[in-house]
Amino acid sequence: RGSYVGSSRFYRRASLNSQMKFLKFENINIATLIVAVFYLTLIIWWAFIQFFGVTDSSINYLYAFFYGLLPAITGIYCFIKSLKQKDNIKFTIMFFSLGLIFWGVGEFIWTYYNLILQVAVPYPSFADALFILSYPICTIAIFFTARLVGLDITVKGKFFKFFSVIFIFLVV
Repeated sequence: RGSYVGSSRFYRRASLNSQMKFLKFENINIATLIVAVFYLTLIIWWAFIQFFGVTDSSINYLYAFFYGLLPAITGIYCFIKSLKQKDNIKFTIMFFSLGLIFWGVGEFIWTYYNLILQVAVPYPSFADALFILSYPICTIAIFFTARLVGLDITVKGKFFKFFSVIFIFLVV
């Protein structure tokens, strides 16, 4: 009746124990707690902006700055960590983090236009270029993720390759 290393019962029990540790919050560190509190603060701030209708005020523009902090800091941290990785996981993390960095910096530039230059809707701007560039960068990360899990996604045919390049240039 005892479990041994090769039994599925052992693996289920070990998996259940690791899930229970997560539920008991034993793996939560201070950084995770800070991010959670920051995110909750952003949700409350957004609700305040929507409830009181202060979408054209500096409170909303400042919210965009802090909304960009989370992806920018996370992207920088993950990009630095990705440099130590190997193979496809390195490129997956690297491209996802670059997409986050572009999005965060886009939010910073948008806030700069709103608060410093007093432009209510800065469109088109360099911020929009960074927002748009984050999509193909994250798409590349998805392709690396597919390779990582064993899917082989290839582009076949000259017409499809040509169309893909034209589409990317039109989007950007």
